[in-house]
Amino acid sequence: MNLFWRRNNRLNNIAACVTSALLFAFMHEQHASIAYLLYFSLGLVLAATYRYHHDIRYSIGLHMFNNGIPALFMLIRTFVS
Repeated sequence: MNLFWRRNNRLNNIAACVTSALLFAFMHEQHASIAYLLYFSLGLVLAATYRYHHDIRYSIGLHMFNNGIPALFMLIRTFVS
């Protein structure tokens, strides 16, 4: 994000978050669908988290938490069934 959007103003912050969210969504879903919108919204949250804290670890932790919830349910379903 900091590579292309160096100035710290409102427009650049929004553009950086939208660009990052578009890339995040495209890496997870290549076709236009509802899933793309969900990944885009998660990408916005992760990008805003990075912009707020200026530390990638918070975004990584949030992404791990988001992926961990369904993984936990899949594990429980595997061992309970």
